[in-house]
Amino acid sequence: MKEGKKINNLENQKTIQNIIEILNSEKEFFYPVKKLWYELHNRVYDFKLSLEQLKALLKENDKIFKYYDFDEPKEIDEINEIRMRELGYWMGDRVMLAWRTPKKGELIQATLEQLTKMMNALEMAYEGCSIEDEEGRVHLIELLNRAKELKEKLEEEMEKEG
Repeated sequence: MKEGKKINNLENQKTIQNIIEILNSEKEFFYPVKKLWYELHNRVYDFKLSLEQLKALLKENDKIFKYYDFDEPKEIDEINEIRMRELGYWMGDRVMLAWRTPKKGELIQATLEQLTKMMNALEMAYEGCSIEDEEGRVHLIELLNRAKELKEKLEEEMEKEG
């Protein structure tokens, strides 16, 4: 039994090292845990941890990682979640390296990049929306206008940061 636990700890140490390498190489501070899980499957031969096991590993190593719980919308089905990932949107929890605290300007820049992605997706949704769906089209326009307002405010903050 102890031998199995040693192997498990060794695997966990290798997994933690791989996670650190991935998070260090990414410019994204708050990295989606689900994206990290897929990346580990692509990077590590015979990666065995389930998504829930990876979440537990990240949470129990809180001196290395900061873990942020986010609720996933229940109304999004698997097909739409895949479409969202293809557009660069990953739902759910986030993780970051504990020692990699972003500065205000870096946070604003990262938020602007995500906001731009969101605005592009809203525009695509509007273009694909049925002409008969007036309520949906109006809702998308409202969301796009709010996003534009937020983007302008963030750009003003970036200018102040210099």
